[in-house]
Amino acid sequence: MIEPLLRATVPAPTGEAVPTNVQDTAFREDGLEMPPDVLGRLVLNLLHAWLPGRLDDFQSPRVSHLLRCLRRRLLLTICCTVLAAPIAVWLLVWGASTYVATEVPECGGPLRIWLLGFLILQLAWPICMPSLTLLLLGWCTGGVLLLPQPKHCPKLGAFLLEALTLQSVQAVLLVAAAVAALTARPMIQQLGQLFALRGTDPEVIALISTLKPHEVPADEECVICLSRDDEDGVPWKELVCSHRFHEPCLLEWLMKARQCPVCRLDLHNAYQWDSRNAAAVSS
Repeated sequence: MIEPLLRATVPAPTGEAVPTNVQDTAFREDGLEMPPDVLGRLVLNLLHAWLPGRLDDFQSPRVSHLLRCLRRRLLLTICCTVLAAPIAVWLLVWGASTYVATEVPECGGPLRIWLLGFLILQLAWPICMPSLTLLLLGWCTGGVLLLPQPKHCPKLGAFLLEALTLQSVQAVLLVAAAVAALTARPMIQQLGQLFALRGTDPEVIALISTLKPHEVPADEECVICLSRDDEDGVPWKELVCSHRFHEPCLLEWLMKARQCPVCRLDLHNAYQWDSRNAAAVSS
C-alpha cells in the first residue's frame, strides 16, 4: 500500500498492535510523520511554514494524492534542471580549450569567430537559461548549416557537432522541466481549493457506516435536529465513536466540519487509522 506523503499519526487504541511501518518512521515534534526522502521532508517543511496550523488538512486522501503528484513534478523539474547545468559547464570548458588550441593561422575563419560568440553566450547562460538555451541551440544549428567546415582544423568541426548534440539534449531537459512545472500549476490550484474548504473529504464520508431506522433504538434522537424524524425510512449514519445521526443531518454537518458533532473526534484521523489497520490485518 502506498502511504500518503503527509499524514498525522493517531495513537493506537489500548490493546491493539501498532504496525511495524509506523514504528520505524521518524516523526516531528508535532506528531506529523516525516517522509523518508529528502524531497518529501522539504515539501513538508515548506507547507508547514506556508500553512501554519493547517497540517490536519494534509491527511485527506485527495490532498495526499495531489501532494504525491506535486512531489513527482517537483522532482522531475529539479532533476532536469540539475542535469542541464553540467552540460553547460562542459561546453564552456571544452569550448575555451578548443579556442586556445586552435589559435593557429590554418584555423582562422568564420568558424572560430562562431566559437567566440558561442563562448560569450555560454557565459551568460546562467542569467536566463530558457532563452539562452534556445539561442545557443539555434547558434549551433546555424553554424552547422551555414558555415564551411575547415579541412585543416578538425577540432573546430568536431566541437561544433558535439556542441549541437549536447545543446539539443540540454534543450530537451529544460523543456521537460518547464512542462513539469506548468502541469504542477493546476495541482497547486486544486490544493488551494481543498484547503479553502474545511469540510470532510468525500472519500472519508464514504467510509462511514449506514444504518436502517430499525437498527437504531426507538428512544434515541438525532442530536443535530433533536428529533426522531425517520418515519419515511431516513437512514442513519454511525461514526467510529459510536455516535449516530440522521444521514441528511450528518452530511450537512460534514460539508462544513470534519469532527463528530458530539465528541469532536477528527474523522480524517480516525478513518485513516482504521483503514490502515484493516489493510494491515488483510495483508
